[in-house]
Amino acid sequence: MRFPQWQQAVHDELDALLKKQADGTVDRFKARLVAKGYAQKISFDFYDTFSPVAKVNTIRTLLSLAVTHGWELRKVDVVNAFFNGDLVEEVFMQQPPGFEQRNDEGQPLKKYIRDLINRTDMTSTTSVPTPMIVSPTLTSTDGQLLPTSKAILYRSIVGGLQYACLTRPDIAFTVNKRSQYMHSPTDKHWMAVIRVLRYLQGTLEFGLYYTPTDQVDVTTFSDSDWGSSIEDRRSTSGFCIYIDGNLVG
Repeated sequence: MRFPQWQQAVHDELDALLKKQADGTVDRFKARLVAKGYAQKISFDFYDTFSPVAKVNTIRTLLSLAVTHGWELRKVDVVNAFFNGDLVEEVFMQQPPGFEQRNDEGQPLKKYIRDLINRTDMTSTTSVPTPMIVSPTLTSTDGQLLPTSKAILYRSIVGGLQYACLTRPDIAFTVNKRSQYMHSPTDKHWMAVIRVLRYLQGTLEFGLYYTPTDQVDVTTFSDSDWGSSIEDRRSTSGFCIYIDGNLVG
């Protein structure tokens, strides 16, 4: 941050994130401070950047081949890799006010789906056998709009369910439908999301299990309808890809 204008912009952003009391003292921070890297210009503020990330389908394919052929898998990771690179540019960052150095290490997330259930206070709710009901058909205008706080929770839970779909393809279609109402969720949409969580609560042991087989092939299943949406008459299609009998995509 060698330019005064950029430094002032960061300072102004930090001030905007502070919640102050009547006497002007800082009450709390409303959000984390970020440096707005998207405003930087290539070849001026930075040069080429690259961060390799494996696709989920690639990981599934590798796991399927490994169990079929008896391969030994190993994962290698460099802890705090950014500490080991040679930084040629000069970078300066002012310490945000209120920052504290703590010694607690934190706890890892052990049960992702359980966390979603706990966030909606549904730990004692009975489970249901299916993630959604076919009738009546849910539309974008059904029900009353959720208050702002509940709408934010709706979007957060649905976003979490999208991540859960990586290992729970049985809820993929349902979550896709619930994602269509992110803009203006209603109480009817919220109850539909609750049903997904109730289904997950009773099927925590479900997941993707890869087993070795004698098959050495790629199998694809697909299906589609014609104009099934009652709102825009669009069609819905889906597919599953298996390698050596194991679902990868």
